[in-house]
Amino acid sequence: MGRSNDLHDCGCGSGGQELRKQLENHVVTIDTLHNENRLAVQCHENKLLVEVNRISAQTKHAIEDFNERLNGTKLSCSEANEIANSKHIDDLVNPPTCMNEINILQLRRKKVTRRRINFTVDNSEPSPTGQWIGFSVSSCSLVSEKYGKLASSI
Repeated sequence: MGRSNDLHDCGCGSGGQELRKQLENHVVTIDTLHNENRLAVQCHENKLLVEVNRISAQTKHAIEDFNERLNGTKLSCSEANEIANSKHIDDLVNPPTCMNEINILQLRRKKVTRRRINFTVDNSEPSPTGQWIGFSVSSCSLVSEKYGKLASSI
C-alpha cells in the first residue's frame, strides 16, 4: 500500500499503473506463447511417434512375409527331395536327367498358393528289374504363382 501512495505522491501514479498493466499483459502473452509452444512440440512428437510406429509395422510385416516365403521354400525343397528319394524312377515319364515338375498346393492364411518345383535328377542307373535306382536331386527351384517369380533356388 505504501508504494501505491508513493506513486500517487510523486505525480506518476497513472503512468505507473499503465506500466504495471502493460507488464501484466506481457506476462500473460509470454505464458500463452509457452503453452502454445509446448502444445506444438507435443503434437510434433506425436506425429513422429505415429510415423515411427507405421514404419516399424511395415518393416515387421515385410520380415514376417519374407520369413514365411523362405520357410515355404525350404519345406517345398525338402518335400521334393523326399518325393524324389521315395518315388520309383519308373513312375517318371521323362528320362531322369531332364527337368521334372511337381505341383504342390499349400494352404497359407486360408488361401491356396500354387507352387511349382523344378528339380534335376542325376546319377540314375536302371536296376535289373527295370526300375531306376541311385539317383539324387542336384538342383531345386521353386516358382510361386502367388508372387510370380522365382522364390528360391538351391
